[in-house]
Amino acid sequence: MEYGIIFITAEEVEISGGVYNYNDHILVDEFDNSRISLQWQGQKKGRQDYIVVGGDREIHVCGRRRKGDHYKYYGVVDRLSMRRVFEGDHPGGIPDSYYMNLRAGRRCPVRTLLIGPLSPQAQAVQSLKFRYNPGCSGIYKVWV
Repeated sequence: MEYGIIFITAEEVEISGGVYNYNDHILVDEFDNSRISLQWQGQKKGRQDYIVVGGDREIHVCGRRRKGDHYKYYGVVDRLSMRRVFEGDHPGGIPDSYYMNLRAGRRCPVRTLLIGPLSPQAQAVQSLKFRYNPGCSGIYKVWV
């Protein structure tokens, strides 16, 4: 089976001298924290969106409030719930937007483990028992 990981950062971040708001949201039901939904914007150019929306990969979700924080693991996407809610303009740098639910049954979030002096994404990937590839960012396509 193939796997993927989506990384969510809730705040605006500075990229190449400009401010970028990912507009990604992790929505936890206030009455049942095992019910979690996700609003996720794909990549601006959409180059690696297929990892999440195409095929039948098992997609894991990790999120954090701010850049520099460690990621928390939220769970696995329920593929049947995935819907594109906005079609972007990839040549113009406007990403598609998707809504999806996570599989129920697990109380989340769970903090990812610290593994040495690695970046937060590398720590999250390795704590999930996958191999980190520094060439990827935001979306990881992994094989076990």
